[in-house]
Amino acid sequence: AYYAYYKARGIVTVNAQYKDEKEIKDVTKFPERVYPLGRLDKESEGLLILTNDGRLTDALLNPKRKHEKEYSVDVNEKLTNSHIQKLQHGVDIGHVGTNKKYITKPALVRRTGPKSFDIVLTEGKNRQIRRMCGSLGLGVERLKRFRILHIELKGLKPGLFRNIEGKELEKLLKVL
Repeated sequence: AYYAYYKARGIVTVNAQYKDEKEIKDVTKFPERVYPLGRLDKESEGLLILTNDGRLTDALLNPKRKHEKEYSVDVNEKLTNSHIQKLQHGVDIGHVGTNKKYITKPALVRRTGPKSFDIVLTEGKNRQIRRMCGSLGLGVERLKRFRILHIELKGLKPGLFRNIEGKELEKLLKVL
């Protein structure tokens, strides 16, 4: 089973820590037991792929494979050309694992408004975009993933899912 799912803001992907938190499995019922490939933090929204095909986990998430994930980001201040260039070329987001310093890999960045941009990442460090923006003095007001590889939200509303099937599924399996 392969699903494209729109995780709503305020929902935890897995492993809720507090009684008032809800996970995807608490708010959405899938026809079979499936697991998310990757995560979005509680305050982020957007596309997750859920499946019961364990072969896909490393194939999609391993940063060595450089699979694209695209996000729409709204920040609390007007973006400068310097912000965009730094996001594109790599930003020090500090401690990742055992490293005291971590510079993000180059990213494609497209300004979409005075306080918004789209960004394409090929890695997925914990809260990476929030940390990238924070290192530049920007606060993230909204973060939405709308594409993983060629899979897109395609008009899904928060909390809803659709089957990944046909040519879309064939291409996903071939790429992975």
